[in-house]
Amino acid sequence: MSEQAWAIQLAPRYVLHRLVEDAVDSAPFDRKVDGMQMADHRFVNIQVLPSTLADPSIEVLFWSEEAGKFVSAHTPITFAGIGAGDPYEVSVEVHGRLIFVAVTAGVVAGDTVKVMTGGYGVDER
Repeated sequence: MSEQAWAIQLAPRYVLHRLVEDAVDSAPFDRKVDGMQMADHRFVNIQVLPSTLADPSIEVLFWSEEAGKFVSAHTPITFAGIGAGDPYEVSVEVHGRLIFVAVTAGVVAGDTVKVMTGGYGVDER
């Protein structure tokens, strides 16, 4: 029997988007440089990885050049934590936009959370 081949080059390659420590994020989210560029990707996979007993909730925001800040979708794209210290992953359709993943709840003094992102699906324009 032959070994199964994996298309590693097509799988998302995760990179650190943010390290959140000791508190949740607070608005305004107006620093474009803090965003994650998802150019040419249709989707983003987001891994939320608490290293303590944090139970982080997140919201995915999109850069608005006109507003000069990251803005919510009309129906906010939010995900609640799944339990103290439990990592989780979500996928969001981004169509090549600049995003920011805000940690909105579940992080207090002493907590640390890594937010990792990986794009997939070429967005054909």
